[in-house]
Amino acid sequence: MKNHVIGKKRIAVKKIRTPKNQLHKVQAHSIHEHEECINDEFIHKTESLINQLSSTPLFQQLSLRINEIKKIIDAYKIHAHQIKKVK
Repeated sequence: MKNHVIGKKRIAVKKIRTPKNQLHKVQAHSIHEHEECINDEFIHKTESLINQLSSTPLFQQLSLRINEIKKIIDAYKIHAHQIKKVK
């Protein structure tokens, strides 16, 4: 969704897809619709980036390492809780 200047008026333009998956630009009729289009576009781009990143080997290695660290932290929490019980 982009703002286009027509004459001296700025209008919001949203992109829509037809049943045949062709892209068309249509004028957004309200501020709410304009914000909704921006949010949809943001969500779509964010999901796309997450999918691209999650498929990289570095991200997968980081993910495994984070899970290992979480397990270590949980083990320390259990150990600390057992020490408190003894005292």
